[in-house]
Amino acid sequence: MASVSPTQSPVDERTSLLPRYLGIRADGTTRDDDKSPLFRWIRSVSFTLLAITLIVYILLVVNLFVSIPVLTPRSPGFLPLGFNLLSMGILLLQLLSSYEPSVAERFTQRVVAVLLAVDVVVMMVSGTYRHTEGWRGILWCSWALIVALWAIAADFLLMKNSGYYDEALSSERPRWWSWRLWSHWTAASLGSAIVSVVTILLSLSLLLRWYDSAVPVPGHLYSVADYSARIHMQCFGNQSSNYPTILLEGGEYSVHPLKAWLMQLQGPQNKDGSRNPSAVPLDDRYNLGDLSYVPEDTRVCVWDRPGMGWSDNVGTPVSAGMVTDILSEVLEQAHVPGPYVVVAHGVGGVYSTIFAARHVNDVKGLVLIDSGYENTLKDSGRMLHRFWVGVRGVFSPLGLGRMWYWLFTGKSRLDRIAGEATYINDRWIKNKMEESLTGPLFSLHELRAATSVLPKDLPVAVISSGKNIKRLKRWAADQRGLSKLTQHTMWDIASNAGHNVWLDAEGASLILKRIAELAS
Repeated sequence: MASVSPTQSPVDERTSLLPRYLGIRADGTTRDDDKSPLFRWIRSVSFTLLAITLIVYILLVVNLFVSIPVLTPRSPGFLPLGFNLLSMGILLLQLLSSYEPSVAERFTQRVVAVLLAVDVVVMMVSGTYRHTEGWRGILWCSWALIVALWAIAADFLLMKNSGYYDEALSSERPRWWSWRLWSHWTAASLGSAIVSVVTILLSLSLLLRWYDSAVPVPGHLYSVADYSARIHMQCFGNQSSNYPTILLEGGEYSVHPLKAWLMQLQGPQNKDGSRNPSAVPLDDRYNLGDLSYVPEDTRVCVWDRPGMGWSDNVGTPVSAGMVTDILSEVLEQAHVPGPYVVVAHGVGGVYSTIFAARHVNDVKGLVLIDSGYENTLKDSGRMLHRFWVGVRGVFSPLGLGRMWYWLFTGKSRLDRIAGEATYINDRWIKNKMEESLTGPLFSLHELRAATSVLPKDLPVAVISSGKNIKRLKRWAADQRGLSKLTQHTMWDIASNAGHNVWLDAEGASLILKRIAELAS
Protein backbone atom coordinates (compact mmCIF):
# COMPACT_ATOMS: atom_id res chain seq x y z
CA MET A 1 0.00 0.00 0.00
CA ALA A 2 1.41 3.41 -1.01
CA SER A 3 2.37 5.66 1.85
CA VAL A 4 0.71 9.01 2.29
CA SER A 5 2.70 12.13 3.03
CA PRO A 6 1.83 13.85 6.31
CA THR A 7 1.03 17.01 4.37
CA GLN A 8 -1.20 15.17 1.89
CA SER A 9 -4.83 14.09 2.44
CA PRO A 10 -5.78 10.46 1.74
CA VAL A 11 -6.69 9.79 -1.87
CA ASP A 12 -10.35 9.12 -2.50
CA GLU A 13 -12.98 9.68 -5.19
CA ARG A 14 -13.06 13.41 -4.35
CA THR A 15 -9.32 13.97 -4.92
CA SER A 16 -8.55 16.25 -7.89
CA LEU A 17 -6.40 14.80 -10.65
CA LEU A 18 -4.75 18.20 -11.22
CA PRO A 19 -3.36 20.50 -8.50
CA ARG A 20 -5.93 22.95 -7.14
CA TYR A 21 -3.42 25.81 -7.13
CA LEU A 22 -0.72 26.55 -9.66
CA GLY A 23 2.71 25.48 -8.37
CA ILE A 24 1.43 22.71 -6.00
CA ARG A 25 2.97 19.34 -6.66
CA ALA A 26 1.33 15.97 -6.35
CA ASP A 27 2.82 15.44 -2.90
CA GLY A 28 1.30 18.72 -1.64
CA THR A 29 4.58 20.64 -1.52
CA THR A 30 5.20 23.94 -3.29
CA ARG A 31 8.12 25.46 -5.04
CA ASP A 32 8.94 27.57 -1.98
CA ASP A 33 9.73 24.40 -0.03
CA ASP A 34 12.77 23.76 -2.26
CA LYS A 35 14.45 27.14 -1.76
CA SER A 36 17.76 27.14 0.06
CA PRO A 37 18.37 29.38 3.10
CA LEU A 38 20.75 31.45 0.99
CA PHE A 39 18.06 32.02 -1.61
CA ARG A 40 15.58 33.09 1.05
CA TRP A 41 18.13 35.45 2.62
CA ILE A 42 18.94 37.08 -0.74
CA ARG A 43 15.28 37.70 -1.49
CA SER A 44 14.74 39.12 2.00
CA VAL A 45 17.60 41.59 1.51
CA SER A 46 16.27 42.56 -1.93
CA PHE A 47 12.78 43.19 -0.55
CA THR A 48 14.28 45.30 2.25
CA LEU A 49 16.26 47.40 -0.24
CA LEU A 50 13.12 47.78 -2.36
CA ALA A 51 11.12 48.98 0.67
CA ILE A 52 13.81 51.54 1.58
CA THR A 53 13.94 52.78 -2.02
CA LEU A 54 10.15 53.09 -2.15
CA ILE A 55 10.07 55.12 1.09
CA VAL A 56 12.77 57.48 -0.22
CA TYR A 57 10.87 57.82 -3.51
CA ILE A 58 7.69 58.86 -1.67
CA LEU A 59 9.67 61.47 0.31
CA LEU A 60 11.18 62.83 -2.91
CA VAL A 61 7.73 63.11 -4.50
CA VAL A 62 6.45 65.00 -1.45
CA ASN A 63 9.53 67.25 -1.68
CA LEU A 64 8.43 68.39 -5.13
CA PHE A 65 5.33 70.00 -3.63
CA VAL A 66 6.44 70.91 -0.10
CA SER A 67 10.17 71.27 0.55
CA ILE A 68 11.61 68.91 3.16
CA PRO A 69 14.51 70.64 4.96
CA VAL A 70 16.79 67.60 4.92
CA LEU A 71 16.59 67.43 1.11
CA THR A 72 18.42 69.84 -1.21
CA PRO A 73 16.16 72.85 -1.99
CA ARG A 74 18.34 73.98 -4.92
CA SER A 75 17.74 70.80 -6.88
CA PRO A 76 14.70 70.64 -9.17
CA GLY A 77 14.16 67.22 -7.60
CA PHE A 78 13.60 65.20 -10.77
CA LEU A 79 17.10 63.71 -11.07
CA PRO A 80 16.94 62.02 -7.62
CA LEU A 81 13.53 60.68 -8.61
CA GLY A 82 15.04 59.23 -11.77
CA PHE A 83 17.80 57.43 -9.87
CA ASN A 84 15.31 56.05 -7.34
CA LEU A 85 13.02 54.77 -10.07
CA LEU A 86 16.02 53.11 -11.70
CA SER A 87 16.94 51.50 -8.36
CA MET A 88 13.44 50.09 -8.02
CA GLY A 89 13.60 48.77 -11.57
CA ILE A 90 16.90 47.00 -10.90
CA LEU A 91 15.56 45.40 -7.71
CA LEU A 92 12.31 44.27 -9.34
CA LEU A 93 14.27 42.76 -12.21
CA GLN A 94 16.59 40.99 -9.77
CA LEU A 95 13.63 39.57 -7.84
CA LEU A 96 11.95 38.47 -11.04
CA SER A 97 14.98 36.72 -12.54
CA SER A 98 16.73 35.49 -9.40
CA TYR A 99 15.88 31.84 -10.19
CA GLU A 100 17.89 31.64 -13.40
CA PRO A 101 18.95 34.98 -14.97
CA SER A 102 19.63 34.73 -18.67
CA VAL A 103 22.90 35.80 -20.29
CA ALA A 104 21.26 39.02 -21.48
CA GLU A 105 20.04 39.81 -17.96
CA ARG A 106 23.49 39.22 -16.48
CA PHE A 107 25.03 41.43 -19.17
CA THR A 108 22.46 44.14 -18.38
CA GLN A 109 23.37 44.03 -14.68
CA ARG A 110 27.04 44.61 -15.41
CA VAL A 111 26.51 47.36 -18.00
CA VAL A 112 24.16 49.21 -15.64
CA ALA A 113 26.68 49.01 -12.81
CA VAL A 114 29.49 50.40 -14.99
CA LEU A 115 27.35 53.30 -16.25
CA LEU A 116 26.17 54.16 -12.74
CA ALA A 117 29.78 54.19 -11.55
CA VAL A 118 30.54 56.72 -14.30
CA ASP A 119 27.52 58.78 -13.19
CA VAL A 120 28.78 58.89 -9.60
CA VAL A 121 32.19 60.11 -10.77
CA VAL A 122 30.61 62.79 -13.00
CA MET A 123 28.43 64.10 -10.19
CA MET A 124 31.37 64.23 -7.80
CA VAL A 125 33.69 65.96 -10.29
CA SER A 126 31.18 68.49 -11.68
CA GLY A 127 30.92 71.67 -9.64
CA THR A 128 27.45 72.28 -11.06
CA TYR A 129 26.10 68.99 -9.73
CA ARG A 130 27.84 69.44 -6.39
CA HIS A 131 26.08 72.80 -6.02
CA THR A 132 22.60 72.05 -7.37
CA GLU A 133 22.17 68.43 -6.26
CA GLY A 134 24.52 68.51 -3.27
CA TRP A 135 25.79 65.46 -1.40
CA ARG A 136 22.23 64.15 -1.29
CA GLY A 137 22.04 63.95 -5.07
CA ILE A 138 25.36 62.09 -5.11
CA LEU A 139 23.92 59.78 -2.45
CA TRP A 140 20.87 58.91 -4.59
CA CYS A 141 23.14 58.11 -7.54
CA SER A 142 25.44 56.05 -5.29
CA TRP A 143 22.42 54.19 -3.93
CA ALA A 144 21.49 53.13 -7.46
CA LEU A 145 25.07 51.90 -7.93
CA ILE A 146 24.90 49.94 -4.65
CA VAL A 147 21.65 48.32 -5.76
CA ALA A 148 23.18 47.36 -9.12
CA LEU A 149 26.22 45.85 -7.40
CA TRP A 150 23.93 43.95 -5.03
CA ALA A 151 22.09 42.40 -7.99
CA ILE A 152 25.41 41.20 -9.41
CA ALA A 153 26.56 39.85 -6.03
CA ALA A 154 23.27 38.01 -5.47
CA ASP A 155 23.53 36.33 -8.85
CA PHE A 156 27.14 35.37 -8.14
CA LEU A 157 26.22 33.80 -4.78
CA LEU A 158 23.42 31.78 -6.31
CA MET A 159 25.69 30.57 -9.09
CA LYS A 160 28.37 29.60 -6.57
CA ASN A 161 25.85 27.55 -4.60
CA SER A 162 24.12 26.14 -7.65
CA GLY A 163 24.53 22.51 -6.54
CA TYR A 164 21.68 22.57 -4.09
CA TYR A 165 19.87 25.11 -6.23
CA ASP A 166 19.83 22.97 -9.41
CA GLU A 167 19.02 19.77 -7.52
CA ALA A 168 16.10 21.37 -5.77
CA LEU A 169 14.57 22.76 -8.96
CA SER A 170 15.40 19.93 -11.36
CA SER A 171 12.38 17.84 -10.39
CA GLU A 172 10.04 20.78 -10.85
CA ARG A 173 11.05 22.22 -14.21
CA PRO A 174 9.02 19.82 -16.37
CA ARG A 175 5.96 20.58 -14.27
CA TRP A 176 5.97 24.32 -15.06
CA TRP A 177 3.09 25.51 -17.20
CA SER A 178 4.21 26.76 -20.62
CA TRP A 179 2.48 30.13 -20.24
CA ARG A 180 4.36 30.69 -17.00
CA LEU A 181 7.70 30.07 -18.68
CA TRP A 182 6.89 32.45 -21.52
CA SER A 183 5.50 35.18 -19.28
CA HIS A 184 8.56 34.98 -17.01
CA TRP A 185 10.95 35.18 -19.96
CA THR A 186 9.02 38.02 -21.61
CA ALA A 187 8.80 40.12 -18.43
CA ALA A 188 12.49 39.62 -17.62
CA SER A 189 13.60 40.49 -21.17
CA LEU A 190 11.37 43.56 -21.34
CA GLY A 191 12.56 44.70 -17.91
CA SER A 192 16.20 44.28 -18.89
CA ALA A 193 15.67 46.34 -22.02
CA ILE A 194 13.89 49.15 -20.14
CA VAL A 195 16.54 49.30 -17.39
CA SER A 196 19.33 49.37 -19.98
CA VAL A 197 17.76 52.17 -22.04
CA VAL A 198 16.94 54.27 -18.97
CA THR A 199 20.47 53.93 -17.60
CA ILE A 200 22.06 54.87 -20.93
CA LEU A 201 19.81 57.93 -21.33
CA LEU A 202 20.46 59.02 -17.75
CA SER A 203 24.21 58.82 -18.28
CA LEU A 204 24.09 60.70 -21.60
CA SER A 205 21.86 63.38 -20.07
CA LEU A 206 24.25 63.86 -17.14
CA LEU A 207 27.21 64.25 -19.49
CA LEU A 208 25.34 66.69 -21.76
CA ARG A 209 24.21 68.82 -18.82
CA TRP A 210 27.80 68.87 -17.58
CA TYR A 211 28.89 70.01 -21.04
CA ASP A 212 26.23 72.76 -21.10
CA SER A 213 27.21 74.01 -17.65
CA ALA A 214 30.62 75.07 -19.01
CA VAL A 215 29.02 78.10 -20.71
CA PRO A 216 30.38 81.25 -19.02
CA VAL A 217 27.81 83.03 -16.89
CA PRO A 218 27.22 86.62 -18.04
CA GLY A 219 26.93 89.02 -15.16
CA HIS A 220 27.04 87.74 -11.59
CA LEU A 221 25.45 85.13 -9.35
CA TYR A 222 24.18 86.43 -6.01
CA SER A 223 23.54 84.17 -3.02
CA VAL A 224 20.11 84.44 -1.47
CA ALA A 225 20.59 83.65 2.20
CA ASP A 226 17.09 82.38 2.97
CA TYR A 227 17.13 79.80 0.17
CA SER A 228 20.85 78.91 -0.16
CA ALA A 229 20.42 79.57 -3.86
CA ARG A 230 22.35 81.60 -6.44
CA ILE A 231 20.36 84.08 -8.52
CA HIS A 232 21.67 85.53 -11.77
CA MET A 233 21.65 89.22 -12.65
CA GLN A 234 23.46 91.08 -15.42
CA CYS A 235 23.72 94.84 -15.88
CA PHE A 236 25.15 96.68 -18.87
CA GLY A 237 25.42 100.33 -19.69
CA ASN A 238 26.47 103.12 -17.36
CA GLN A 239 24.39 104.40 -14.50
CA SER A 240 23.44 108.04 -14.91
CA SER A 241 21.37 110.53 -12.98
CA ASN A 242 19.73 111.48 -16.27
CA TYR A 243 17.90 108.17 -16.76
CA PRO A 244 16.41 105.55 -14.45
CA THR A 245 17.58 101.94 -14.54
CA ILE A 246 15.67 99.76 -16.99
CA LEU A 247 14.87 96.46 -15.29
CA LEU A 248 13.92 93.59 -17.63
CA GLU A 249 11.60 90.81 -16.42
CA GLY A 250 11.29 87.70 -18.56
CA GLY A 251 8.10 85.93 -19.58
CA GLU A 252 7.18 82.28 -19.80
CA TYR A 253 10.62 81.35 -21.05
CA SER A 254 13.92 83.18 -20.85
CA VAL A 255 14.46 86.92 -20.58
CA HIS A 256 17.65 86.76 -22.61
CA PRO A 257 16.12 86.96 -26.13
CA LEU A 258 14.54 90.28 -25.08
CA LYS A 259 17.87 91.36 -23.59
CA ALA A 260 19.71 90.41 -26.79
CA TRP A 261 17.34 92.55 -28.84
CA LEU A 262 17.76 95.53 -26.53
CA MET A 263 21.55 95.20 -26.54
CA GLN A 264 21.50 95.77 -30.29
CA LEU A 265 20.07 99.21 -29.58
CA GLN A 266 22.52 100.31 -26.93
CA GLY A 267 26.09 101.44 -27.29
CA PRO A 268 28.29 104.35 -28.33
CA GLN A 269 26.58 106.62 -30.82
CA ASN A 270 27.85 108.89 -33.54
CA LYS A 271 27.44 112.65 -33.34
CA ASP A 272 24.35 112.55 -35.51
CA GLY A 273 22.65 110.15 -33.08
CA SER A 274 23.11 107.05 -35.22
CA ARG A 275 24.53 103.88 -33.74
CA ASN A 276 28.23 103.18 -33.90
CA PRO A 277 28.54 99.75 -35.58
CA SER A 278 31.55 98.88 -33.41
CA ALA A 279 29.45 98.92 -30.22
CA VAL A 280 27.62 95.58 -30.27
CA PRO A 281 27.54 93.18 -33.25
CA LEU A 282 24.15 93.30 -34.91
CA ASP A 283 22.03 90.17 -35.12
CA ASP A 284 20.15 89.54 -38.35
CA ARG A 285 17.22 88.03 -36.42
CA TYR A 286 16.25 91.44 -35.08
CA ASN A 287 14.68 93.91 -37.49
CA LEU A 288 16.17 97.15 -36.16
CA GLY A 289 15.30 99.33 -39.12
CA ASP A 290 15.29 103.02 -38.21
CA LEU A 291 14.66 102.46 -34.52
CA SER A 292 16.05 105.01 -32.10
CA TYR A 293 18.86 103.68 -29.97
CA VAL A 294 19.08 103.37 -26.21
CA PRO A 295 21.51 105.96 -24.81
CA GLU A 296 24.83 104.62 -23.63
CA ASP A 297 24.43 106.14 -20.17
CA THR A 298 21.28 104.11 -19.49
CA ARG A 299 21.79 101.15 -17.22
CA VAL A 300 19.85 98.03 -18.22
CA CYS A 301 19.63 95.11 -15.79
CA VAL A 302 18.19 91.66 -16.46
CA TRP A 303 17.69 88.86 -13.98
CA ASP A 304 16.63 85.23 -14.10
CA ARG A 305 13.81 84.21 -11.81
CA PRO A 306 14.47 81.08 -9.72
CA GLY A 307 14.70 78.10 -12.05
CA MET A 308 15.17 80.24 -15.18
CA GLY A 309 18.43 80.74 -17.06
CA TRP A 310 21.39 80.53 -14.69
CA SER A 311 19.38 80.91 -11.46
CA ASP A 312 18.87 78.04 -9.02
CA ASN A 313 15.52 76.74 -7.95
CA VAL A 314 14.41 77.59 -4.44
CA GLY A 315 12.23 75.68 -2.02
CA THR A 316 8.62 74.86 -2.78
CA PRO A 317 6.07 76.42 -2.61
CA VAL A 318 7.22 79.82 -3.85
CA SER A 319 4.66 82.45 -4.75
CA ALA A 320 5.09 85.49 -7.00
CA GLY A 321 5.41 87.75 -3.96
CA MET A 322 8.26 85.65 -2.58
CA VAL A 323 10.03 85.83 -5.95
CA THR A 324 9.80 89.64 -5.96
CA ASP A 325 11.33 89.65 -2.47
CA ILE A 326 14.24 87.68 -3.90
CA LEU A 327 14.61 90.29 -6.65
CA SER A 328 14.72 93.04 -4.03
CA GLU A 329 17.51 91.24 -2.20
CA VAL A 330 19.50 90.72 -5.41
CA LEU A 331 19.16 94.40 -6.39
CA GLU A 332 20.47 95.38 -2.97
CA GLN A 333 23.44 93.03 -3.23
CA ALA A 334 24.20 94.23 -6.77
CA HIS A 335 24.07 97.88 -5.61
CA VAL A 336 21.44 98.83 -8.19
CA PRO A 337 19.30 101.53 -6.56
CA GLY A 338 16.17 103.06 -8.04
CA PRO A 339 14.46 104.64 -9.74
CA TYR A 340 13.46 101.83 -12.09
CA VAL A 341 11.45 101.52 -15.26
CA VAL A 342 10.35 97.87 -15.21
CA VAL A 343 9.91 96.25 -18.63
CA ALA A 344 8.11 92.91 -18.34
CA HIS A 345 7.08 90.30 -20.87
CA GLY A 346 4.40 87.61 -20.58
CA VAL A 347 3.84 86.20 -17.11
CA GLY A 348 6.65 88.48 -15.94
CA GLY A 349 4.01 91.24 -15.84
CA VAL A 350 2.51 89.57 -12.76
CA TYR A 351 5.83 89.69 -10.90
CA SER A 352 6.53 93.25 -12.06
CA THR A 353 3.13 94.52 -10.90
CA ILE A 354 3.72 93.08 -7.43
CA PHE A 355 7.26 94.50 -7.41
CA ALA A 356 5.97 97.96 -8.33
CA ALA A 357 3.37 97.83 -5.54
CA ARG A 358 6.05 96.95 -3.00
CA HIS A 359 8.48 99.64 -4.23
CA VAL A 360 6.20 102.58 -4.96
CA ASN A 361 8.99 105.09 -4.28
CA ASP A 362 11.48 103.42 -6.60
CA VAL A 363 9.41 102.34 -9.63
CA LYS A 364 8.94 105.20 -12.06
CA GLY A 365 6.94 103.31 -14.66
CA LEU A 366 5.84 99.93 -15.99
CA VAL A 367 6.07 98.68 -19.58
CA LEU A 368 4.05 95.46 -19.94
CA ILE A 369 4.76 93.63 -23.20
CA ASP A 370 1.89 91.24 -23.96
CA SER A 371 1.81 90.48 -20.26
CA GLY A 372 -0.34 88.09 -18.30
CA TYR A 373 -2.83 88.98 -15.60
CA GLU A 374 -5.37 87.14 -13.43
CA ASN A 375 -6.48 84.62 -16.08
CA THR A 376 -2.87 83.62 -16.60
CA LEU A 377 -2.56 82.58 -12.96
CA LYS A 378 -5.92 80.82 -13.01
CA ASP A 379 -5.02 78.87 -16.13
CA SER A 380 -1.70 77.77 -14.65
CA GLY A 381 -3.59 75.80 -12.01
CA ARG A 382 -5.68 73.70 -14.37
CA MET A 383 -5.39 69.96 -13.71
CA LEU A 384 -4.42 69.14 -17.28
CA HIS A 385 -1.61 71.70 -17.16
CA ARG A 386 -0.38 70.36 -13.83
CA PHE A 387 -0.50 66.79 -15.10
CA TRP A 388 1.46 67.66 -18.23
CA VAL A 389 4.11 69.53 -16.24
CA GLY A 390 4.40 66.57 -13.86
CA VAL A 391 4.84 64.09 -16.71
CA ARG A 392 7.55 66.25 -18.24
CA GLY A 393 9.27 66.42 -14.88
CA VAL A 394 9.30 62.64 -14.45
CA PHE A 395 10.86 62.14 -17.89
CA SER A 396 13.22 65.13 -17.70
CA PRO A 397 16.17 63.15 -16.19
CA LEU A 398 16.32 61.16 -19.44
CA GLY A 399 17.22 64.36 -21.29
CA LEU A 400 15.24 63.48 -24.42
CA GLY A 401 14.50 67.11 -25.30
CA ARG A 402 18.06 68.21 -24.63
CA MET A 403 19.48 65.45 -26.86
CA TRP A 404 16.97 66.23 -29.61
CA TYR A 405 18.01 69.87 -29.71
CA TRP A 406 21.67 68.92 -29.55
CA LEU A 407 21.53 66.36 -32.37
CA PHE A 408 18.92 67.68 -34.81
CA THR A 409 18.33 71.41 -34.39
CA GLY A 410 21.82 72.82 -34.22
CA LYS A 411 20.98 74.84 -31.09
CA SER A 412 23.96 75.98 -29.07
CA ARG A 413 24.57 75.40 -25.37
CA LEU A 414 23.48 78.98 -24.72
CA ASP A 415 20.13 78.33 -26.40
CA ARG A 416 19.54 75.31 -24.17
CA ILE A 417 20.38 77.23 -20.99
CA ALA A 418 18.90 80.69 -21.54
CA GLY A 419 17.64 80.89 -25.11
CA GLU A 420 14.84 79.58 -27.25
CA ALA A 421 15.17 76.00 -25.95
CA THR A 422 15.24 76.80 -22.25
CA TYR A 423 11.96 74.94 -21.69
CA ILE A 424 13.76 71.57 -21.99
CA ASN A 425 15.58 72.15 -18.68
CA ASP A 426 14.40 70.44 -15.51
CA ARG A 427 14.89 73.73 -13.65
CA TRP A 428 12.39 75.42 -15.97
CA ILE A 429 9.92 72.56 -15.48
CA LYS A 430 10.24 72.90 -11.69
CA ASN A 431 9.62 76.65 -12.05
CA LYS A 432 6.40 75.97 -13.96
CA MET A 433 5.35 73.39 -11.39
CA GLU A 434 5.74 76.00 -8.66
CA GLU A 435 3.71 78.52 -10.68
CA SER A 436 0.93 75.96 -11.18
CA LEU A 437 0.84 75.18 -7.46
CA THR A 438 0.89 78.72 -6.10
CA GLY A 439 -0.59 80.67 -9.03
CA PRO A 440 -4.34 80.17 -8.45
CA LEU A 441 -3.96 80.50 -4.68
CA PHE A 442 -1.19 82.64 -3.23
CA SER A 443 0.04 84.51 -6.32
CA LEU A 444 -3.47 85.48 -7.44
CA HIS A 445 -4.25 87.03 -4.06
CA GLU A 446 -0.86 88.79 -4.03
CA LEU A 447 -1.58 90.22 -7.48
CA ARG A 448 -5.01 91.49 -6.46
CA ALA A 449 -3.57 93.04 -3.31
CA ALA A 450 -0.79 94.69 -5.33
CA THR A 451 -3.28 96.07 -7.87
CA SER A 452 -5.35 97.64 -5.09
CA VAL A 453 -2.36 99.50 -3.58
CA LEU A 454 -0.66 100.45 -6.84
CA PRO A 455 -0.41 104.25 -7.12
CA LYS A 456 -3.12 105.48 -9.47
CA ASP A 457 -0.78 108.05 -10.97
CA LEU A 458 1.89 105.47 -11.89
CA PRO A 459 2.61 105.59 -15.64
CA VAL A 460 1.94 102.19 -17.21
CA ALA A 461 2.34 101.23 -20.87
CA VAL A 462 0.55 98.07 -22.05
CA ILE A 463 1.69 96.77 -25.45
CA SER A 464 -0.35 93.81 -26.67
CA SER A 465 -0.01 91.27 -29.44
CA GLY A 466 -2.74 91.75 -32.02
CA LYS A 467 -2.56 88.08 -33.00
CA ASN A 468 -3.07 86.86 -29.44
CA ILE A 469 -5.97 89.23 -28.83
CA LYS A 470 -7.76 87.91 -31.91
CA ARG A 471 -6.98 84.27 -31.15
CA LEU A 472 -7.35 83.99 -27.34
CA LYS A 473 -10.41 85.45 -25.61
CA ARG A 474 -9.04 85.02 -22.09
CA TRP A 475 -5.79 86.68 -23.12
CA ALA A 476 -7.73 89.61 -24.58
CA ALA A 477 -9.61 89.90 -21.28
CA ASP A 478 -6.28 90.07 -19.45
CA GLN A 479 -5.10 92.86 -21.74
CA ARG A 480 -8.26 94.87 -21.09
CA GLY A 481 -7.74 94.34 -17.37
CA LEU A 482 -4.17 95.63 -17.59
CA SER A 483 -5.35 98.68 -19.53
CA LYS A 484 -7.24 99.75 -16.38
CA LEU A 485 -4.35 99.16 -14.01
CA THR A 486 -3.91 102.85 -13.17
CA GLN A 487 -5.35 106.16 -14.30
CA HIS A 488 -2.22 106.79 -16.37
CA THR A 489 -2.23 103.57 -18.38
CA MET A 490 -1.55 103.68 -22.14
CA TRP A 491 -2.65 100.68 -24.23
CA ASP A 492 -1.10 99.96 -27.63
CA ILE A 493 -1.82 96.99 -29.90
CA ALA A 494 0.77 95.78 -32.41
CA SER A 495 -1.59 94.38 -35.03
CA ASN A 496 0.71 91.84 -36.68
CA ALA A 497 2.94 91.00 -33.74
CA GLY A 498 3.09 87.63 -32.01
CA HIS A 499 3.82 87.06 -28.36
CA ASN A 500 7.42 88.24 -28.80
CA VAL A 501 6.25 91.70 -29.79
CA TRP A 502 9.76 93.13 -30.25
CA LEU A 503 10.34 90.90 -33.28
CA ASP A 504 7.71 92.91 -35.18
CA ALA A 505 8.73 96.34 -36.54
CA GLU A 506 5.60 98.05 -35.22
CA GLY A 507 5.90 96.34 -31.86
CA ALA A 508 9.58 97.24 -31.51
CA SER A 509 8.85 100.90 -32.24
CA LEU A 510 6.06 100.95 -29.66
CA ILE A 511 8.29 99.38 -26.98
CA LEU A 512 11.11 101.87 -27.48
CA LYS A 513 8.67 104.76 -27.67
CA ARG A 514 7.03 103.90 -24.36
CA ILE A 515 10.35 103.20 -22.62
CA ALA A 516 11.64 106.59 -23.76
CA GLU A 517 8.50 108.35 -22.50
CA LEU A 518 8.60 106.67 -19.09
CA ALA A 519 12.36 107.06 -18.67
CA SER A 520 12.43 110.76 -19.56
